Amino acid sequence: MWSVAFSPDGQLLASAGADGTVRLWRVEDGCVLRRLAKVHRRLFCVAFSPDGETVASAGTDGIVSLLRIPDGSEAARLAVHHGRVWSAAFSPDGRTLASAGDDETIQLSDVAAGQPRTRLAGHRERVLSLAFSPDGRRILSSGDDDTVRQWSAVDGGMRASLAGHGASVWSVAFSPDGSTIASGAADGTIRLWNVARGSEQWRFTVGGGPAWSVAFSPDGESVLASQGGRIRIWKVWHPADRDGRSPGPRPRVWQELFLIPHLPLDAAAPGLPGSSGVAETHGRTDDSAFLLWNAGADRATHRTGPDGRARCVAFAPDGTLAAAGDLDGVVRLWQLSGGREHRQLTGHADRIWSVAFSPDGRTLASGALDHTVRLWDVESGRERARLAGDRERIWSVGFSPDGKALAVAGDDGSIRIWYPRDEREEMRLAGHRGRVWSVAFAPDGRTLASGGADRTIRLWDRGGRERACLTGHGGRVLSVAFSRDGRMLASGADDATIRLWDVERARCLVTLYGTSGGTVAMRPDGRYRAHGAALGRVWHVIGLHRYELGELDALVPGLRLADDEPLYAL
Repeated sequence: MWSVAFSPDGQLLASAGADGTVRLWRVEDGCVLRRLAKVHRRLFCVAFSPDGETVASAGTDGIVSLLRIPDGSEAARLAVHHGRVWSAAFSPDGRTLASAGDDETIQLSDVAAGQPRTRLAGHRERVLSLAFSPDGRRILSSGDDDTVRQWSAVDGGMRASLAGHGASVWSVAFSPDGSTIASGAADGTIRLWNVARGSEQWRFTVGGGPAWSVAFSPDGESVLASQGGRIRIWKVWHPADRDGRSPGPRPRVWQELFLIPHLPLDAAAPGLPGSSGVAETHGRTDDSAFLLWNAGADRATHRTGPDGRARCVAFAPDGTLAAAGDLDGVVRLWQLSGGREHRQLTGHADRIWSVAFSPDGRTLASGALDHTVRLWDVESGRERARLAGDRERIWSVGFSPDGKALAVAGDDGSIRIWYPRDEREEMRLAGHRGRVWSVAFAPDGRTLASGGADRTIRLWDRGGRERACLTGHGGRVLSVAFSRDGRMLASGADDATIRLWDVERARCLVTLYGTSGGTVAMRPDGRYRAHGAALGRVWHVIGLHRYELGELDALVPGLRLADDEPLYAL
C-alpha cells in the first residue's frame, strides 16, 4: 500500500493498493465500506477532493482517474503522463488537480471539464510529491533531483528552487499558514524552509534511514515525519513565537509513535473485521515482547508484560486466538478480539521455539528445547499427547494442510513426520547437514520445504524423497514460507537476505539484500529494484514485495533496470 488519505470530514480513509483498487474505510471501526472501480494495474497515490465527493487515483499507467464516491464509478480519465504517477493533489477550491510522475513534469488539470490545462517543467528527474499552499496560489513539488520547487498555480511559472538535500526528496508540505515548507528526503533529514526568503530555517536529522513522509499538525506548531517503521513528532514552534513564526531555539523529538512497518499478509488473522490482526515477536529487547496489532487501525492492541518473553507466534485458523511460545516454556493463548490472555499451557521444561495450529484449529503443537513436541487441546487447554523422539532440541513444527501429518525439525539434520492421531513417527527425511531451522508444507500438501544450518533449502515430495536442493544463501536458512498458491517459496537467512524461489523450476527468482538505507532486490542477471528500511538477521518471512524501477539509484548508481517489467514472474 503506497498511499492513504482522509476525507475532509475525517470519517473515511481511502487507500491505494498494489492490486489497483481504491478502498474506502470507515475510520470509526476500520471496516471496508466500498471498493471503487479498478482502473489501474497498480496504484501509487490517492487524494480526496475538498468537498469529499471525489477521489483521484493514479499509478503505473500514467493515467489519473477521478472516481465518484457515492457509486464508485469513474467520472474522468486523464491520460496526462508518460510512466508512473507518484503524486496527486487537489487545489483548496477543488477546481484544479495537480499530478506528477516519472516524466519529470507536473500536470494541472481542470476537474470540472476533466481536461488537462497546464504542464509545468523544470525538474530533471522524476517528481515524487506535490502540495498546494493553503490559499491555492502556489504549488510545491519535490523529486529525485534532490530539490524542492515552488510554482505559481496561476500562471505556471517557477518561483523558487530550494536545494540542500543530498538525496531524493520524498515528501513536501506547507504549514497551515503557508509561511513554512517542510521536506523529507532519502538523506535522512527533515528541513524547514522560509517561504518568503526562500531559505532553509531548520534541519533535523532522522536516524535510521530515509524520511518518507512529512506533515504539519493542524496548529502548525509540530512537524510529523515517518521513518523506519515509526512516526516522529517535532515541536518546532514555541507559543511565545507564534506571532513572529520564528522556530524555537531547540526543536526536538517530543513524541514517537511506533508502527508496524509492513502488514504480513501470511500472518493476517482471518476472523477480525477489516482483515486486521497481525502478530509480531520482538527479539531485540530483553523481554522479547509479543505484540498483537490491529492492522486496520495500525496500532498495537496488546503487549505482554515484562515477564512474557515470546519467541514464536501462530494464529488460529478462525482468527479468534493467537498462540505465543515463551522462552520460559509456557504457551499463552490470546483472544484477538480484546487482546486478553485466554489461557496458559504449561508443561515444557525449556524454551519454546515453534508453535502451530492444526488446520481445524482444535489442536496446537509446540516444539521446545526440552526435546519434546506437545499437542494441546485448544478448547480445554489439556495436553493431548507428547511426542518424544531422539534426544534433540526441536526448532520448528508444522501441520500438513489436511492436519494428518506433523513435520518436526531438530538438531540432527533430519525431519520427522509424525501422525498426531496415533502418536506414530511415520518417516524420517535425511539430507541436511546440521540443524534444521524451519519447515513448511505447501498449500496442496504435496511438497514440504525445509531450511537449515547448512545454508540450503530442500524440497521433499509426499513420499519423503528429496525433490530439489536450493542453494545460494550465504548463511543459515532460518525461515521458509510458501505463497498462497504454492508456486513461490520465500526463504530468510542470517546472511541478511530474503530469496524468492520458483518452486516448480527450483530456481531463484530474486534476492533481497539489506543495506544501510534500504533493501536491494537483485535478479540473477544483475538487475535490481529496492524499497523499505534496512534488514538485519531475518528470522521470519512474512510477505512478498515488488520493487520498482529507480528506487535504488541513490545507493547503487551503476545498476539500473531499463524496462518496467516485474522484478520476478512465474
